[in-house]
Amino acid sequence: MKFFVLFLSFSFLNILIAQDDYLINEQFRNNSNNWPILKTKISKASVNAGRGVYILRYKSEFNNLAILKNTNLDNNRNFKIEARFYKEKGVKNYGYGLIFGGREDNYYSYMIAGTGYHLFGKVVDGIWEDISPNGWIYSEQIIQGNKKYNTIAVSKIGNTYHFEINSVKVATSTVQPFFGNKIGFNVNNKQTVLVDWITVEYLN
Repeated sequence: MKFFVLFLSFSFLNILIAQDDYLINEQFRNNSNNWPILKTKISKASVNAGRGVYILRYKSEFNNLAILKNTNLDNNRNFKIEARFYKEKGVKNYGYGLIFGGREDNYYSYMIAGTGYHLFGKVVDGIWEDISPNGWIYSEQIIQGNKKYNTIAVSKIGNTYHFEINSVKVATSTVQPFFGNKIGFNVNNKQTVLVDWITVEYLN
């Protein structure tokens, strides 16, 4: 599965409220934390406070919608980023998921697809590069199809990233230096994906 990346970058004031032990505990009950809002002919990013979701929609069979937000995440510490996604509709053989360690048009992404595959990779100066050695990998942990929920997580522990799907570890990868400290989401091809929540916490 190959695609070109159309990078949409936003600069927002970092207003992240720590709740309990989380660096970020975003439930999308409002947009007080200033998540990017976007509406074009082919893309949408908006907080629906009534439903408590962040809606991401992309309407082109080419390119990629990438939404990033500033954080003060310290890459020298162990951490975990976790989010719950609802794939509402769209193609099933393209990815959507988490972005982390980003700045400008450079970031890391861990994605799943509605066909049951997952992939870790990065965008460098707007160009996608697979990091997973065998490309897209099938996992029975992914709940396939449209109108389905999946929770995905990336944990940094020492020099290793650990990837989880629905609370089950499915892959690891060697830690690479951050480009920056932005996190966010990406959606490829024609899909509508909702994010119920995202949390970021330190593990040490």
